[in-house]
Amino acid sequence: MSNPIQVSPPTNDLTLSKDQTLAEVVKVTIPKLGIVPKVDVYFLSDTTGSMAAAIASVQRGMVDIVNQTQALGSDVQFGVGNYKDFPAPEPSRHPFVFEHQCNLTANIADVKAAVDTWKTTPGLDVPEAQFYALDRVAEPPGGNIGWRADAQRIIVWIGDAGGHDPICKTISSLDYNITEKSVTDKLVAEKITVLAMSLRSSGAQYGLDNRIERVSDWYRNNCGNPLGEAGQGTRIANTTGGILIQGVSPDTAVEQIIAELAAQITTIRNVRLVASGATEPFVQAIAPAAGHGPLSRDQDHEISFDVSWLGNVAAATDIQVFNGSLDVVADGQIVAGKTVKITVPAIIPPGPYEHIPLIVELYEHWFTRNSLGGGPGRRLLLSQDTPNLATPYVMNNLTTSLKIRPGPNFDPNADYEVSFYRDPNYISSQLVLTPGEYPDLNAGPIRFGDAISSVKFNQGVPPAPAVSPIPVVAELYDRVNYGGRKLIIFEDVDNLQTYSAYNNLTSSVKVFKGPNYRPGDKIRLYDTFNGSGDYIDLEPGEYPDLQQSHTFGNKTSSTKFIIGDGTGSEPVSPGSMEYAHIPLIVELYDHFFSQSSIWGGAPGRRLLLSQDTPELATPYSMNNTVSSLKIRPGPNFDPNADYEVSFYRDANYISSQLVLKPGEYQDVHYGPIWFGDAISSVKFNQGVPPAPVVSPIPVVAELYDGVNYGGRKLIIFEDVDNLATYSSYNNLTSSVKVFKGPNYRPGDKIRLYDTFNGSGNYIDLEPGEYPDLQQSHTFSNRTSSTKFIIGDGTGSEPVSPGSMEYAHIPLIVELYDHFFSQSSIWGAGPGRRLLLSQDTPELATPYHMNNTVSSLKIRPGPNFDPNADYEVSFYRDPNYISSQLVLKPGEYEDVHYGPIWFGDAISSVKFNQGVPPAPAVSPIPVVAELYDLVNYGGRKLIIFEDVDNLNTYSSYNNLTSSVKVFKGPNYRPGDKIRLYDTFNGSGDYIDLEPGEYPDLQQSHTFSNRTSSTRFIKA
Repeated sequence: MSNPIQVSPPTNDLTLSKDQTLAEVVKVTIPKLGIVPKVDVYFLSDTTGSMAAAIASVQRGMVDIVNQTQALGSDVQFGVGNYKDFPAPEPSRHPFVFEHQCNLTANIADVKAAVDTWKTTPGLDVPEAQFYALDRVAEPPGGNIGWRADAQRIIVWIGDAGGHDPICKTISSLDYNITEKSVTDKLVAEKITVLAMSLRSSGAQYGLDNRIERVSDWYRNNCGNPLGEAGQGTRIANTTGGILIQGVSPDTAVEQIIAELAAQITTIRNVRLVASGATEPFVQAIAPAAGHGPLSRDQDHEISFDVSWLGNVAAATDIQVFNGSLDVVADGQIVAGKTVKITVPAIIPPGPYEHIPLIVELYEHWFTRNSLGGGPGRRLLLSQDTPNLATPYVMNNLTTSLKIRPGPNFDPNADYEVSFYRDPNYISSQLVLTPGEYPDLNAGPIRFGDAISSVKFNQGVPPAPAVSPIPVVAELYDRVNYGGRKLIIFEDVDNLQTYSAYNNLTSSVKVFKGPNYRPGDKIRLYDTFNGSGDYIDLEPGEYPDLQQSHTFGNKTSSTKFIIGDGTGSEPVSPGSMEYAHIPLIVELYDHFFSQSSIWGGAPGRRLLLSQDTPELATPYSMNNTVSSLKIRPGPNFDPNADYEVSFYRDANYISSQLVLKPGEYQDVHYGPIWFGDAISSVKFNQGVPPAPVVSPIPVVAELYDGVNYGGRKLIIFEDVDNLATYSSYNNLTSSVKVFKGPNYRPGDKIRLYDTFNGSGNYIDLEPGEYPDLQQSHTFSNRTSSTKFIIGDGTGSEPVSPGSMEYAHIPLIVELYDHFFSQSSIWGAGPGRRLLLSQDTPELATPYHMNNTVSSLKIRPGPNFDPNADYEVSFYRDPNYISSQLVLKPGEYEDVHYGPIWFGDAISSVKFNQGVPPAPAVSPIPVVAELYDLVNYGGRKLIIFEDVDNLNTYSSYNNLTSSVKVFKGPNYRPGDKIRLYDTFNGSGDYIDLEPGEYPDLQQSHTFSNRTSSTRFIKA
């Protein structure tokens, strides 16, 4: 028959990776059909002995059945047959097994005549041969039964007992066994619906659904034990889209047959969506599982099914394709459907972007407007080591500002760093930065502008380096009595000349126990290279003249540690424990310990140190000559300690200071260190320093030299004996604001004296505002010293505007016009001093302190938390813009020179107190590498985010000829990138999934113009 049923969407062409899910709504439209145009009904009855009453009833009512069915207006034809059981023929019991009596016809007389011949005979056992009869009737159109190809086909099956299962080949003479399954499959294949009228009998209480029991020996001898199970009739009826009526009475059989035929012809009992073919395993669920129905055939219907797809096939090296269908099954018959094609994509090799803890953004100019103005220019984003920014990025020696921001795999507990190198392949001078924003690399403290050629990500805490044991330590001197040049030996040395430009003359020696000393350990001095020639062994002790004590020439060319057996006497000598604890070793090099971009050559003179050294000149001959250095673990290194080493420009740990952590520093001449040939003393700060002493602050006073808080402003956090020497203050105080401090108690105040050292006339000021001291306090405006006056905690508590402004002070910053300690450059006092405890956007007004700071301190306040990670940011311009100097609590004696290079440059100050909150992280489903030439040639740009305008984003020329797309950290199957040919995600576009596209114009009929991009989620 014709099939007007529509399915939407009409086809499926899906791509499903392993474990990928997809939800789909399938709509089925069933138009009004009225009465089915053609119906073929075949009456099949059990005619064994117990069926007599039912047969008589059907015989009497057959005319009514035919007439009323035809009266529904359909083209109905009827056929007739009946069945008995095996063995047959046996005239007294089973003259036949199945008898087809009447082909399908509209002639009522023929139908009635066939039914009237039904005659019961006794059976051999309870089960009957209905499966043989159904097998014979379930034939294609045009066969013996006469089914019409374009008609709905129905069998009205009347019986009162279950059926033999199997009906074996031995008794049927067929070439196959007949079973419930084989019969059911045949009925479904021929689209035949079964209406089962199940009567009860004394031997079978549940009729066609009865248990298979009381089977004859004859059956068992031929076919074996029965396999059939209870419920045969219901299962066959339901599977074919029909129904079983249980407990039909012979008196009502005719009425029920008429009613069920009418329902079958005028009603669709059930419509289901069924997956079939090779795509069936991909269907996780179809809802509603039971389908829809009943549905009237004389009206339109639109029904929906929710289909859940699940990728359950693992990817292989090649694409896998599966074909199948989703079938619309109405009353057991497939009446419509759609084809389904599922593609399982091939394995995508793991790309380099599946783990992104950090993203580095490099800018040709400034990413924010600074004091010079201008846009950011070319931009490049990176997430992995990049040995050369020249090719293919065209970004070498161009970077003026940069950001290091979290990626999707950022770990807030990790200790991330990124290293930027002056030369390709990670060599020459190095800038190491932690995550943050760096708006200007040209100015101090970084001074690394237009100098970056390669980038290396040091993601997370590096593994602890290997540590060599040190049994003894030797100090070699080239003159007797420990005079002349001194060299300290911590390790075996094959050639002292190349190791440290040593002249191979050793006239006196001190040997000390090392951290790994055992009795018997010693050092061996050889007179030729590589541990050969004559030698002497020296245990811990002092040897002021080797030629006298050991009959050994003073020529020493190589050294080796000799390990003892742990026995024997233990020598005792002065200072023998001096090197017993060595957490760190500093290696200082006269030149470069590795090949440099500036010049090659050997490292020159080398000096190893493990303790504070106030003077590198004497006896080491190493002052102001260090070009590179290493700080490496010693035997007592603690990986959990916070080690630092301080290098000073002058002897005795004064003047400008370079503070470094363990690591290798290939070139200290250039940025960001700028400390080449400048080291004169070295101080080891091993481990976490003790928390500094904190003075209480009961009140804070702001002194102004003009009335109404005008003129210069000075903030007082402590007792001051002389305001002139303390801050070059002119001793004129005309107005004052006094605030409660962190340690305030009622009654606390500040006392202003008119002479030095807390003497002379004074006034006491509690928290409040005093716009004109001469008017309010009959006090001259001369203030030369101040003191805090502590109250007894009683009395009224004043309230005034801003009285809590200084109630919480974790840090105090001290800014000095000159140097707070004696400098190697010039002497003189510290000059003007300013103390701050809060963000200060402008040092000019009212502090008169902008662009004049030469040294500074960051010290704890009363609310200091020793576990917090405090930082203070100093900016070159007001309002916290332009280049930035970030410092931790400490003392900075000279900010003019390297590594800080920020003298006379501070205009605003911002306190970043404590650990900042973790920044927001955007997911990255895919990463695309865009190339402006085919086959991945030309300039390369990496895309980690949606871009509205590639031209303004990175000065990109909008030409993309080839692309590589990689899975990102947040990839899900189906994620892709969309390339648009115009700005802001508009115009024509193409979607690219992970893969390689060497020529977009050939593969995608897409012009090579790409102006904007978007991530498209699965």
